[in-house]
Amino acid sequence: EACVYFPHLPRSWLSNGLIIVPSLSAVGAKGNFVVEVFSSETLDVTQIPEQFMKSVAGEFTPNLSGGSHVCENWKKNPRMILKLLSRDMQRIPVKLRITISRHGDSWGPACRSDAVGNMIGFYVFKTENGAMELVQEVPLVPDKEVSTDPSFALEPLGDTEDYIVMPATFSEGKLGSFVVSVACDCEVSLTRGDAK
Repeated sequence: EACVYFPHLPRSWLSNGLIIVPSLSAVGAKGNFVVEVFSSETLDVTQIPEQFMKSVAGEFTPNLSGGSHVCENWKKNPRMILKLLSRDMQRIPVKLRITISRHGDSWGPACRSDAVGNMIGFYVFKTENGAMELVQEVPLVPDKEVSTDPSFALEPLGDTEDYIVMPATFSEGKLGSFVVSVACDCEVSLTRGDAK
């Protein structure tokens, strides 16, 4: 069994609810499980279709840690390619939530020594034939994770277009692992892309 206890969970954290991701330590391992949630208030638990949510691990490395837009090399950051696999020909915007979370033990000491330089955030670009247009800038924060706001939506794109999610730290040269997660109202694809 695995258990998590939140003695005083602030309502401000729950504007979009919580996402529970059961997982095993071995890749490809399979098995049945039961999720039980006990609460002092009424709640609703709904299973999200797997194709509507994706998570990809990434890392700020010496070659991919360009910092935020105030830094000279800010576009030298890891990139994730995001595709909304909606069949809507009218390209009506789809609600989604993008989250970047710090992962690993190296962040604690790094953040204590330079809280501002290690702030995390991300940018969302629309690309077509190599040209990048900034669509959304999520503020950099000193927290463990940061997400788009609850009203965030993107329109499905054509075959020659993509969205790029670019995680960033405030300052250049800040190293560490992270996870980018997307929960969407339609089928979604999220894959690692090469920084240019």
